[in-house]
Amino acid sequence: MATVHNPTEVDGPGMEGNYVVHAKGAPDRMVNYCAYQAKAGLLGEEYKEPIDRNYWIEQIAVLSSHGLRVLALCRASLPKDKITPGDQLGPEFVNENPEGPWLTLVGLCAIMDPPRAECVQAIREAHGAGVRVAMITGDHKDTAVAI
Repeated sequence: MATVHNPTEVDGPGMEGNYVVHAKGAPDRMVNYCAYQAKAGLLGEEYKEPIDRNYWIEQIAVLSSHGLRVLALCRASLPKDKITPGDQLGPEFVNENPEGPWLTLVGLCAIMDPPRAECVQAIREAHGAGVRVAMITGDHKDTAVAI
């Protein structure tokens, strides 16, 4: 998911003539759309550096292995002449950029979302009845395994 905004003073200097794009999504996918990472999570062009994909993939695996739901938080600047206010922007806006990776990975958000107590009991009862239980999830594989 992505949103497009007029920049504010929080976005740093040098944003005249640009929109700010904020995007979030599955981190193992979003890291592939990123060319940069924010130094220490700071905003502004002067704080961008080339992305270290291996570092982020490792961090995603560590957080996911603890059963946490993980989202990647990204941003970019976009010249105002590239889109028109009111445009309906689909997923291809983020993931089909003709110039390749273009986002800046600002950080990861890890959310604790444990199974409900009644779910645990229902699975226990199903196992007791000889039912094989399968979990269907949109979470990262490591999160699903940990849960």
